Amino acid sequence: MTLDMLARYPEATASYKRALDVTKGEASPLVGLAIMNAHMGRQAEARQILIQLETGRKRLHVSQFQLATIYASLGDIDRGMSALEQAYKEHEAFLIALKVHPHLDALRADPRFTALQKAMGLA
Repeated sequence: MTLDMLARYPEATASYKRALDVTKGEASPLVGLAIMNAHMGRQAEARQILIQLETGRKRLHVSQFQLATIYASLGDIDRGMSALEQAYKEHEAFLIALKVHPHLDALRADPRFTALQKAMGLA
């Protein structure tokens, strides 16, 4: 995530691809690749990975929180918030990062985000 946030995309791509090889297709590197593609303006590639993650959600163990980070990176506020609200209903552990996760920045201005933080006792 750090290389992506620093816009060091070639290094980030190599890192995510190595992680995919090591984890044998685990979801987290795919999530990272989708977010990075969205940040690079490669919307089609990001959405293709998103579809792969959504259709293989149970097999890949993709959390709603992870999907929310991709939706947010794609600028899809409604689907991002819907995924976060579902993550809250499912008591996902990733929600511990709600206040600080940089890939959720696009969602922070939404009143539903503030309401979610209040529901969690974070605001």
